[in-house]
This record gives sequence, structure tokens and C-alpha cells, in this order.
Amino acid sequence: MSEPEIVIRIPIRALRGLLAEVHDYVERQAVEAFTEINAEAAPPQEEPPRESRPWTDKQRRFLYRLLQQLGHEGDAAKSYIKTALRLNGEAPTSSEASQLIDQLQGELGRNGKGVSRGAA
Repeated sequence: MSEPEIVIRIPIRALRGLLAEVHDYVERQAVEAFTEINAEAAPPQEEPPRESRPWTDKQRRFLYRLLQQLGHEGDAAKSYIKTALRLNGEAPTSSEASQLIDQLQGELGRNGKGVSRGAA
């Protein structure tokens, strides 16, 4: 003996509306759960230490100006920076650039050449 069947007739428009509401609810719940999990798992983003930040445009321009005062221009200046900082294709860090700037300023001071920090 089979169990009796119940047939419920729901207009398509109503069913679509109900499914859309259920979908939106489930999506909101998933987004909230994902946001909570990520907030707990990911520590706040901090600025990387100076030792790992790339050199700034201001540092780059100033280094090239110092090297120009020492007689190194264009490719010779690039080569000097690569050699002085022992670079293998990567950009210098902000810390490395600062150290080289200090070194070149000292060198210019010993040579009696003025160090100018004018506009880049």
C-alpha cells in the first residue's frame, strides 16, 4: 500500500521570489561568516620595516645627483649603485639607499665638493 500524496500548487512567480530571498539570506550568512573568519585569522596590515621597503623616487634621484657630482652619469651611475649595493637585478631597499647616500655625502665632503639637496 502506498502512502497518500499531497500536491501543493505554488505560482512560479511566488516560488521565484521565495528562492531569491533564501538565496540572498544564505549569501549574507556566508559573507558574514567569511568576514569573521578572515578578521580573526589575518593580523592587521603593518607597514613593512624600512629594511625591506624599496627605495623611494626621492632617494633614487638624490643618489643619481650625488653620483653625478662625483663624475658618474647614466649607465656608469647605475653600475656604481649595483656594485656598491651588490644588487642582482632587484631594486635597492630604502635602508640600503640611505646608507649609500650617507657614504657618498661623506665622500663628497672629503673631496671638497659641496652636497646639494636641491630639487630633483
